[in-house]
Amino acid sequence: AMETGVFIWTWLVSAAPQLGSLLLGEIVDAWLWTIDTEKG
Repeated sequence: AMETGVFIWTWLVSAAPQLGSLLLGEIVDAWLWTIDTEKG
């Protein structure tokens, strides 16, 4: 799963670099939510 995630991330950032920071922000928000709700 991790390899697939890295592949998709790399492909997306190379195909549409302007989406990189937006996507990273969403990932950070989701990660912080898992911490706040004690899900992860």
